[in-house]
Amino acid sequence: MHRLHRLCHLLLVVLLAACSSRTGASGAFQQGKEYTLATHAAAPADGHKVLVQEFFWYGCPHCFAFDPTLREWVRQIPRDVSFERVPATLGRPVGVLHARAFYIAQILRVSDSIHIPLFEAIHEGGRPLETLDDLRSFFGEKALVAATAFDVAANDPLVESRLRRADELARNYGVTGVPTMVVDGRYLTDGGMAGDFSRMLQVVDFLVEKARKERKL
Repeated sequence: MHRLHRLCHLLLVVLLAACSSRTGASGAFQQGKEYTLATHAAAPADGHKVLVQEFFWYGCPHCFAFDPTLREWVRQIPRDVSFERVPATLGRPVGVLHARAFYIAQILRVSDSIHIPLFEAIHEGGRPLETLDDLRSFFGEKALVAATAFDVAANDPLVESRLRRADELARNYGVTGVPTMVVDGRYLTDGGMAGDFSRMLQVVDFLVEKARKERKL
């Protein structure tokens, strides 16, 4: 009986330690270490949801490697969380071109046919897609977009306004590299701060919960 009692006690200690370890893992994330404050916080677009934004560039191999993990995470986000991809130009002409491709696809409603193939073409197919002519052909190949429709979308003022917004957000948040995740327009983390991509999403989950709690205060 004494031995059974001792065994139960040891089991309880182990279980408590495991729970403590899991709690400590999320509670251990610190400002200035795994995440930082955005340079200039932005008011959330939807006051009822916590907005998570990913800043990325199609030419970035890290963004390409991270994208499958991110897509799986997005499939499981709760109802009170919204997600937005934001293409970062990083001040490079090819970055501007690829950001333009992202918004052209949005306007033409072919993002599902373009997003992953564009990543794959650059990083697996050896196609840099560095000119508008390259993208026009690519959209025709992957999404059956006519050249004239592509050109109309490429010159749509909405593309320019979305490009300006993306650049403004990156500057205001203080995004200097990709992939970078911003939570609730206030908190910023990346692979360098978090340690790796999987842990970066753990930090994002932690920041989402932090934002939830702060909204209830």
